[in-house]
Amino acid sequence: LRQPLSGLFMDPGCGKTLTVLVAFLLLKKKRLISRMVVVAPLNVATRTWSGEVTKWGLNLKVVVLHGTKKDELADEDADIYVLNYEGLPWFSEAVARVVGRLRTERCWLVLDESTKVKHTNTQRFKTLRPLLSYFGRRTILTGTPMPNGLLDLFGQVYAADLGARLGRFI
Repeated sequence: LRQPLSGLFMDPGCGKTLTVLVAFLLLKKKRLISRMVVVAPLNVATRTWSGEVTKWGLNLKVVVLHGTKKDELADEDADIYVLNYEGLPWFSEAVARVVGRLRTERCWLVLDESTKVKHTNTQRFKTLRPLLSYFGRRTILTGTPMPNGLLDLFGQVYAADLGARLGRFI
């Protein structure tokens, strides 16, 4: 709760999503966070986050930004917006609408399955990188960091802390 830049490396099924949701509720209650944007693989984006909110009876509105109506959905007032990694190019255009209504330090970015951004030379990472500064709080989640070395962790950790721990450049 005290670390705005963080990562949860926990085995699958150990409660990463619920941990973040409870932290979000606590931070929201203290008025430190107003909104969260989650980027996740498609199946996780469309099922897991809203499913966990329902399962635990949390009083949060989740909007999944996917499909042909995502522009309309982005204009809805919600606590949590969820999109998949393939939606990042669209989100880079819509980010001003989605989080621009709030001060950036009150928005939280969660990268679920952060291994999707482990390589900094990919288009996905290059699209994500300029978006990171919109969020005063950033968290990476993965049950399988799969490092074949420090280079495989670099992109993931950079997405959380903009180079504070491993440096700004490979």
